[in-house]
Amino acid sequence: MNGSIDAIVIGASAGGVEALNQLLPRDFAVPVLIVVHVRHGQPSLLPGLFAERCALKVVEPFDKDEITRSMVYFAPPGYPHDGRSRRG
Repeated sequence: MNGSIDAIVIGASAGGVEALNQLLPRDFAVPVLIVVHVRHGQPSLLPGLFAERCALKVVEPFDKDEITRSMVYFAPPGYPHDGRSRRG
């Protein structure tokens, strides 16, 4: 390991939203990958909520989307935590 950071990865329950609110307005040069527990089948309002307050572009990616620097990615509701997709 060369000491460089390739990404920031955050996992949280619904109670972690306040901590994300304090962290995410900052600018990061690496991608920020976030999994917040949201029940499968329930829409997540988090990408839209944080897009309004964050210095970085915020998205909910689709399967096989390229991960790029200086972006925030919220995993879709029900997304398996091992990285496998339920979306086509």
